[in-house]
Amino acid sequence: MFLFAFASFCTFSATAQVTIFSDNLDSLSGNTPGYNFGDAVNFSHTYVAGVGVGGSVGARILSDFDGTNGFGGVAYQYQIGNVTGNTSANLGDYTLSFDAAVNKQIHLTPPPKPIFEEKMLFALLWNHNLRDFWRRELGEGFLKRLLTLVPYTWVLDPTPLPPQAVIPELNLTDWRQLKAFSQKERELILKLSGFSEHAWGARSVYLGSDLSHSDWGAAVDGALNGFEKSPCVLQRYHKPKVVESSYYDFTGGQLVPMPGRVRLCPYYFVVGEGDAARANLGGVLATICPADKKIIHGMRDAILTPCTA
Repeated sequence: MFLFAFASFCTFSATAQVTIFSDNLDSLSGNTPGYNFGDAVNFSHTYVAGVGVGGSVGARILSDFDGTNGFGGVAYQYQIGNVTGNTSANLGDYTLSFDAAVNKQIHLTPPPKPIFEEKMLFALLWNHNLRDFWRRELGEGFLKRLLTLVPYTWVLDPTPLPPQAVIPELNLTDWRQLKAFSQKERELILKLSGFSEHAWGARSVYLGSDLSHSDWGAAVDGALNGFEKSPCVLQRYHKPKVVESSYYDFTGGQLVPMPGRVRLCPYYFVVGEGDAARANLGGVLATICPADKKIIHGMRDAILTPCTA
């Protein structure tokens, strides 16, 4: 598993005020619309007088979490038809966030580009058929630097190869031959490439050396069978280095040492317009998992902390 993960999210930098609708909650009481999932127990979402801005009615969300699944949440939903302001039933009469961005009323950073969900970009960077394209677009020096940082990546495409062809670096003639690899040869990570309801919390990540022969074979078959809808990528597994860290135990009121393995996620924001637009580093999030964990993700036992220079 590679140590550097690239992540981004959308924020809004308003250049002009855009009103979708305006309303308040003062006339509401009782339970609010909402939902819960995962480990949420003893949850509630209610309208409460005095908790809103300036002592107005606000929506209060409360919940406990029992830790069964390692994830959970509670959400409040605003659902009411009697809003003031823009009250047209015609959706075309409203300015939505993407429309407002196109019309230069607000600024989205980074821009919503689903291609950045795709880990197969790493495989395309290593593809020899695209080497001249990358050299022309990125420059020779920058391309060489990227290749030292980006792990070699394969896309599990079930398309048959010509009899004389082999998959580079692995010397396979058919992806199904992966299933016969020994445990030592299976120091490989198999995971979904792009957006999927399963691509979070390491739910689609398979470490070959950690699986039985049959489970690894099932993971390979699943990746090949799902290629048309949700392609998968393969990378070599590199065990992350153990670092010393600590967390604050609120119950005991003290810092507790925890050796852990780290994933670093830099967050980039696009600043500027047109040719002057540049991606600037906004910050770095460190996810530190206990040292006995091989796959690093935002598990409930992890430390999530911003990094400082």
